Amino acid sequence: MKKILIVLPYSGRNFGGGLAVFNAALTKALKGEGHDVKLLTLELKPAFSPQSEEHGGAALLQIKNHQTQAMSDPGGAAGEKDRTTLYALLNDQSVVCDPAVKALLGDTWVPDVIIGHSRFSGPAAIHLKKTWFHSAKVAYFVHSIPVEGSVLAGYEAYEENINTEVAKDKVKQEQDWMPLADVIIPVGPFIGAGVRYYMPKGANPAIHECIGGVDVEQTPVAYTAPNPTLKLLFLGRASAPIKGLEDLLLAALKLRASDICIDIRYWDDRVYSRGKVSSDDVQHFVNGMLGNDSARKIKVNILGKTNDVSGEVKKYHAILMPSYIEHFGLVPFDALACGVPVLANEISGAGMFLSNKDIFGGDGEVFVVKDFDHRLSRPLKPADFLGVVARDAFDKRPEAWAEAIINLQTHLQARFGQARQCYEILKGYQWAHCAKAVVAAAIESHPGRATVQGRAGALIEKK
Repeated sequence: MKKILIVLPYSGRNFGGGLAVFNAALTKALKGEGHDVKLLTLELKPAFSPQSEEHGGAALLQIKNHQTQAMSDPGGAAGEKDRTTLYALLNDQSVVCDPAVKALLGDTWVPDVIIGHSRFSGPAAIHLKKTWFHSAKVAYFVHSIPVEGSVLAGYEAYEENINTEVAKDKVKQEQDWMPLADVIIPVGPFIGAGVRYYMPKGANPAIHECIGGVDVEQTPVAYTAPNPTLKLLFLGRASAPIKGLEDLLLAALKLRASDICIDIRYWDDRVYSRGKVSSDDVQHFVNGMLGNDSARKIKVNILGKTNDVSGEVKKYHAILMPSYIEHFGLVPFDALACGVPVLANEISGAGMFLSNKDIFGGDGEVFVVKDFDHRLSRPLKPADFLGVVARDAFDKRPEAWAEAIINLQTHLQARFGQARQCYEILKGYQWAHCAKAVVAAAIESHPGRATVQGRAGALIEKK
């Protein structure tokens, strides 16, 4: 048993967002592994506060601060400014290392591992070690690499500008703090490549590449033939340009003679430079784009959000993740954890993980759409997608996605068989396994060590 301190200004589904949900699942898994776990957050209104059950009964400690009390919806779409304030507060050494915080933790309680999340709370973890807990190992998770300014330059979709300076500033923040940690923990191979690519020269912390836990269903879905329509689901924030709805619609244009239904969950009302766009607006646009001629069989439906992800996934023949990039991407594993096929974009942690033949043989690779620059040889090198990217690197995506969907339709029964094989492998990559490997990587860290998470939480030395 180890004593583990996790720092993040918020956590759990009450707050919302992938980072909050990831942290809650990790906290619960660490507690389930038998560790003494304390989660240090900022005190928010009860509607946004972490709940004990979701965190596995870990001790939930909240720092009181008057600035957090007035926040009406810090986890919502309009709460970015509040979240920035939360990060600044927790990473302020005078706040996180106040004597009142030491009293919260307990005068005699000394952690073996302190976990921080990227620039959001990684600095706080390092402050805590330097101030009080000199023997603790700092595990610095990295959840994103701000690549929008490089990968998506030239793809200012919906006439929304990409701020490349903000992306550069975020990278600089990570570069300043990562070398001070004992072990850097990128989530998946895409971010792992980014960490190595952006690590300052001369810095040599340990790096452990983890796989965020997969919640595998007890019983996988059985194959059911289309009758006659192939039913596909795009699951994600379709209103975010980076999620790739535009290219999927262009692919649908090429599939108008195919008996296919694509459901989109979900389009959140969004305000662009030309005004508010609702799901009804998008549906009207899609219908006009695809046309109303009798020869068109393909249907694209813009639907609302769902809270029953696994229940929704099981209704479809395959799940789609057509993003330009995804730092990891949970959608493919929402599908494969149910035994349902998936099509995932190439520039994603999920796509790179599924393409690893040492883990999946060839069964995972069939679910990855080679939709990035077709002029480049495979496997891709980090500089290909993290460096200067050609402005037309994504131009062949609609063709690639149309071809992948037809290939899926043609070999659907075989794809269900391959999804079942992936389902069996993912049983070894659940949250408990992620937690086991993270603790081992932190405790056993030394400068220059590089590991990846193996099956059942094994530490594998990176080649």
